[in-house]
Amino acid sequence: MDANFRVVRLPLSNVDGGLPFVIQAAPYLINDVVGGLGRVYYKHVTDGGLVMRGVAMRDTAKKDIPYDLHIYKSAPGGSSPIDDNDPFAPSVADGDLEIGIVTIEAGRYKTVSGGAYSKAYKEITDIEIDMESDGEFYVYLECLAAVTPISTADLLPEFVFWANR
Repeated sequence: MDANFRVVRLPLSNVDGGLPFVIQAAPYLINDVVGGLGRVYYKHVTDGGLVMRGVAMRDTAKKDIPYDLHIYKSAPGGSSPIDDNDPFAPSVADGDLEIGIVTIEAGRYKTVSGGAYSKAYKEITDIEIDMESDGEFYVYLECLAAVTPISTADLLPEFVFWANR
């Protein structure tokens, strides 16, 4: 990493602002939305902006399920976002708000021997978030394989940015 940058980690919260990101301890089918619409808040930490460089996914149940993270510049769905555990079926208008999709493949998860969680990291280089003031972006987490989480806090999606110093 260039010495002119520093790493900023931003967690996904539920759209109502709740942390940590909460899911259901109930079965999810392929293509279901996990956790409902999520939101990432960022504060003006630099004059140079932030560049999204990666996504991390911590799984305390060690289920290691693949996910697509659909990233939006503003809230998709208007007054009717897709609810937790409903099929991911965005509108064309939602597609116009989408700025990127990041796929976390099952094979990316690693667990250290005796570890209490598994974690996947996906480096990305093609999504840039303009940060001229405080703001937010929105995320749907789409399940790519059927899974039943053990706990409502099993998943912790986190976005990794480089920020100009």
